[in-house]
Amino acid sequence: MIPPEKTPADPRSALEDLERRLRTAEGARLPEVPLKPSAFPRGSFVLIAGPCAVDAHLEETLAAVANLGITWVRAGAWKPRTFPWSFQGLGLDGLRRLRDVADRHGLKVVSEIVSERDVEAAAPLVDVVQVGARNCQNFSLLRLLAETGQPVLLKRGAACTVEEWLGAAAYLDGHVPVTLCERGIRGFDPCFRNLLDLPGAVLAQRLGGFQTIVDPSHGTGIAGLVAPMVYAARACGLDGAIVEVHACPEASPSDADQALRLPELRSLLFGLAALEPAPIPPESPRRPRELRVP
Repeated sequence: MIPPEKTPADPRSALEDLERRLRTAEGARLPEVPLKPSAFPRGSFVLIAGPCAVDAHLEETLAAVANLGITWVRAGAWKPRTFPWSFQGLGLDGLRRLRDVADRHGLKVVSEIVSERDVEAAAPLVDVVQVGARNCQNFSLLRLLAETGQPVLLKRGAACTVEEWLGAAAYLDGHVPVTLCERGIRGFDPCFRNLLDLPGAVLAQRLGGFQTIVDPSHGTGIAGLVAPMVYAARACGLDGAIVEVHACPEASPSDADQALRLPELRSLLFGLAALEPAPIPPESPRRPRELRVP
């Protein structure tokens, strides 16, 4: 008996097809898949900026971000840290404060929810829920976020393959708008916090159809390298970047070395504006040249 053919709507068939393409060297040459609903508007290179964490300089930093014309702001209320004695964030109170300051400046909020127990209280306070690298494969959290209706920014785990990253996105796909964020994978060079994998981000974008942005702040750990990586991401055809900026980086309770200063953020915006393609003027109708007989 010939088994029935799998229909295109069968998720198992789609997953098997995705896995096949991921395992072939020709994967990046295949036609791009249809675009999927995204957490941020499409059509232009989106820039999200803000401090690593909600802190004493939040008002000053967000006011400067708003004055530069940026719409989306990031800041962490919960900070999952390697060591328990490191700054852990201000929790739900910090998120409420972030929401209040952002509303007063007309900004939209991107912030991480770390635990399943905080989803109900925290999700209504953000415009886009961030899933951090450490939670990329926290499938219980992903399933719960898929039920909220809130758009999700899914960061790549530090040791996730592209296939595993897209597999995590599949838990959300079809339920909520999803944007992927490449934030660096584990490298071997101690000069860098992580290794920003631009080819991996482009491959994930092409194979998954998801809007894909980069986080060069975590991807390098060096503020002076943030702008070049943003320009590189834009040149690669990626959809945006999320960067850390602080009014007084030396006073930041976390990730001070990778935070842009406000003049550096302004310079980055000028650089991106300079990269905008000039409009191509319409061709003027050409008049036939007259043939002159001597």
